[in-house]
Amino acid sequence: MSTTFTALQSTLSSGNIPARVIARGNPGQSSLLTLSSFNETHFYTTDAQQNYMDISTVMVENAVYEILFMGFGGTGVNNDVILTPNFGSFTSGVFTNSYWASEQGNASNPMYASQGIHGFYFDHNFGVLGGSPCGRYTLYNTRDGKMAHYHGGDTASICIGTCRWNDTITQWTSVGRLSVNAVSNSLKVWVRRVA
Repeated sequence: MSTTFTALQSTLSSGNIPARVIARGNPGQSSLLTLSSFNETHFYTTDAQQNYMDISTVMVENAVYEILFMGFGGTGVNNDVILTPNFGSFTSGVFTNSYWASEQGNASNPMYASQGIHGFYFDHNFGVLGGSPCGRYTLYNTRDGKMAHYHGGDTASICIGTCRWNDTITQWTSVGRLSVNAVSNSLKVWVRRVA
């Protein structure tokens, strides 16, 4: 018994808490599953050529979530990334973003943008053609402060920024749809609760 306790104590003190990965595949919008534990990660994947993933993870209020995504292949477009909460359709201006992105593939000369838009939106490169988009969203889910912090990139650019959902009435219940302009040969998404 003391060996088991010692091993557990060592694991916890080093911060290496193992997470159980729940493979979700590509279930669409109807197969919702709550992610309230810190010890679980939802993993979504598709090998179909598409430019979106419906992330049917149900979130709890007053929590912080992290979304990591990777798209493989898919060149020839300006990579805009947008996360639409609750699979909703929103009018422009419901979200306000501010971000820096490389200009025309030149990381030494970033451009700034601030917009009223219709989702957690970020433009990687202001017009340059790139592929294989990847990034990380940190999502803050409180009723009166629904926000996202983003950093990501692709084969031509990088982007970092924040976005706020200005609706203080609607509850953010499911992560929603993640869309990128580039049709990827494979798209993978990991979701975990961090606070």
